[in-house]
Amino acid sequence: MLADKVNGTSAGLWLLAPEHLRLGTWDLLCGWSGQPADTVGPRLALQLVHEAALCVTGVRQGRTLGQTGFELANGLPFIASDLAIHELRDAHTVQQAQELQAAQYQYKGFVTTATLDGPDPLITDFPKRWHVEEFFHDHQELGWQKAGTPNLNIRCGRMTLALLAQAALHQLRQRLGEPVVHWQASHWAKSVLAGMDGGIRVHDDTIVAAFYSAPLAKELRPHYENLPAQLEAEGIKPEIPWLYHFKLDFRFKQSPKV
Repeated sequence: MLADKVNGTSAGLWLLAPEHLRLGTWDLLCGWSGQPADTVGPRLALQLVHEAALCVTGVRQGRTLGQTGFELANGLPFIASDLAIHELRDAHTVQQAQELQAAQYQYKGFVTTATLDGPDPLITDFPKRWHVEEFFHDHQELGWQKAGTPNLNIRCGRMTLALLAQAALHQLRQRLGEPVVHWQASHWAKSVLAGMDGGIRVHDDTIVAAFYSAPLAKELRPHYENLPAQLEAEGIKPEIPWLYHFKLDFRFKQSPKV
């Protein structure tokens, strides 16, 4: 797929890649899946994170995002089947979900920068930092608005992976500031992640995502163009491990006039 240019409206999902690098998402998913980085398991988990970011219950339904860059953003040439996703979720326990939540807490960028003794103070102090009502108002459509299944292993796993999506989205929205910082997750998903026309191609060792007449182009450009250099300046390796160690860069262009 990388050999040919990929076009579609899910190109905006690629905006989350540098936030995943900053948050350590890939290492967390490899640990949760229990599989090495060069296998399919962590990439299936990343598909679930990105489904949550798009506020969909499963892009597997109808494969509506196939061939639009969605599967490629997960490092896969396909959208995983319902059976593969069910087996992945069902193979992991509530305890493993809780361990992933604790690991998220340890990574820079997740939830707080304060030095606390484990996650318990975070829970007890949460109302002082972030009103629960506001959190669910803005983010419930990432996957917390309904249970979906009585299987606790699957429910806890799904909601925990949605936290990874929420963390990446939170960082991105904070970079852009007003007014998007207050957008609900569903509005963000529809307007940006699944609402930006773009193309994905490879140039040497770099994947280039080009957007045409993108909303928020002015705000996005300084954070995304020349991305490898920006990441290196932050002390972050610019190679994307789930994209087979290609670097990633962005371009924002005007659509050609007809």
